[in-house]
Amino acid sequence: MTTSDPDCRLNIEAAPGSLNRYRFGRRLVDALLCEECGVYVASVMQIEDRMLATLNVAGVALDGFSGRSGEPVAYDDETDEDRLARRKARWTPTVLVEASPSA
Repeated sequence: MTTSDPDCRLNIEAAPGSLNRYRFGRRLVDALLCEECGVYVASVMQIEDRMLATLNVAGVALDGFSGRSGEPVAYDDETDEDRLARRKARWTPTVLVEASPSA
């Protein structure tokens, strides 16, 4: 279960080396996976001069998600152009910082 909101901002902060990146089929999106436990964290995509993401909300305690069920979607008939347009319109503007915590 993932979510995104183009009117919000997402900051992903992780220690260096704590995230693995994996690219599926079209190799346009990086799936971010926790190096330690393997959990899927988010998918990020660089589009032009900005990064966009969709955040995994399964198993986390975020306000507004308690008791909700996922809504299945299918993108099988989507063209590459449609997919890019959907992501530009719906994914969350994101900053990904992989840095050591400051002392």
